[in-house]
Amino acid sequence: MSNIKKNKNISIAALIPCLNEEKTIGSTIKNIKKFCPNINVYVCDNGSSDKTFEIAKGLGAHVIKEPRKGKGFAMDRLFQHVNADYYFMVDGDNTYDISEIKKHINLMLIEEVDMLIGVRNDLENNTFPRGHKFGNKLFNKAIEICFGKGITDVLSGYRILSKKYVKSFPNLSRKFDIEVEMSVHALELNVKILEQNIKYFKRPEGSLSKLNTYSDGFKILSRIIIMLIDSRPIYLFSIISLILFVLSISLLLPVINYWLEFGNVPRIPTFILGTFLLIIGFTIFLTGLILDSISRHRIEEKKVKFKLFNYN
Repeated sequence: MSNIKKNKNISIAALIPCLNEEKTIGSTIKNIKKFCPNINVYVCDNGSSDKTFEIAKGLGAHVIKEPRKGKGFAMDRLFQHVNADYYFMVDGDNTYDISEIKKHINLMLIEEVDMLIGVRNDLENNTFPRGHKFGNKLFNKAIEICFGKGITDVLSGYRILSKKYVKSFPNLSRKFDIEVEMSVHALELNVKILEQNIKYFKRPEGSLSKLNTYSDGFKILSRIIIMLIDSRPIYLFSIISLILFVLSISLLLPVINYWLEFGNVPRIPTFILGTFLLIIGFTIFLTGLILDSISRHRIEEKKVKFKLFNYN
């Protein structure tokens, strides 16, 4: 497969989750149709109280509603509702440059990629709030350390996904942590990921971000920890057990040295605490080994199902 024109039977769906985006949803839909006329646009109205639904409907988009607030819920509804060969996921705030969407879809076809991520380039001053910039760098690094592979912009909302990937994606996220889960799922399956630089613009006047730097940042970090436990439990449990081992040895060594020299134990509570930490550390390490075996079996099953998708 070389490009879209040579593959007229390929269906492409644009998925737009949005909440109260009446100022931007119209321009977002128009830009998508302008740069990729053969695309089907689907909007998930995530409980908007403004005219988002009416504007999207008036521009010919397929609009579905998801009353539960949260980007994860909205994307889950879109993934369940829409059937296509490729899915273009983008926010409805008109901050992403969509002009190269056809080029990116062609790259997906040529390279046989399952996920393309638009890496945001901040072309205007203060496009990203300082807290968002720091959080993005922190989460990118955390993903690299925890899962062994790096993604340049793990929180980017600009993604093109293959049907094979979407139908294998469980989506347990509820809020803005969905991009993290999508990235980790792709890394788990070892699918081919392609990154492309894109322009990123400021929100227009009167359009407000729904992302809270601190509360949503905490949820994203919590999701990384949960997925680390789920995917690589031995990594996290080994670190915790090592910390407990070091603490227990630091408490027990002076007591043992005193006992060897004088024949009695002068600090019984310290000895009990050190022994307790040693036992707990060993128990946590064994738990990590058991969970790691279960995790490996689960990931193996996911990989087999993913590889067999085209044959079903």
